[in-house]
Amino acid sequence: MLMTDYSMLASQLLDELCDDSRLRYRRDLEDFSHGEMSILTYLCYTENGVCPGDLCETLGMTTPRISAIIAGLQKKGLVSRVTDAGDRRKIHIYISEEGRVLVDGKKDALRADISHILSLLGEDDAKEYVRIIGKINRIMNDMV
Repeated sequence: MLMTDYSMLASQLLDELCDDSRLRYRRDLEDFSHGEMSILTYLCYTENGVCPGDLCETLGMTTPRISAIIAGLQKKGLVSRVTDAGDRRKIHIYISEEGRVLVDGKKDALRADISHILSLLGEDDAKEYVRIIGKINRIMNDMV
């Protein structure tokens, strides 16, 4: 029985994941600087606002990068900064309704693209693909 070369399979997988033919899907996000969509998406799931320090920790970005992104998002009207009433040194970042609508639209468009791709795979392969991705996520979660 032949042994599976998992290193070779990993290289093939990385080649597939890094294939430049999918760049057209990434171009849609070029209206935003690196990190803007991550921050907007994170803010969509918070109701009480977020301190910039929490964004740094959660998203793994530096304080200057977070500050620059927030300033850009604020200029676009997608977030607001609110000073904490109890401690004027603290600032909370909130997503605006326009920001929420934008994120929801991007998620809907992405879901439609993925739905189309899965339909091209066929029902059995699509279900198997989703099952395997779920299994990989569970394995990765167990590793941390």
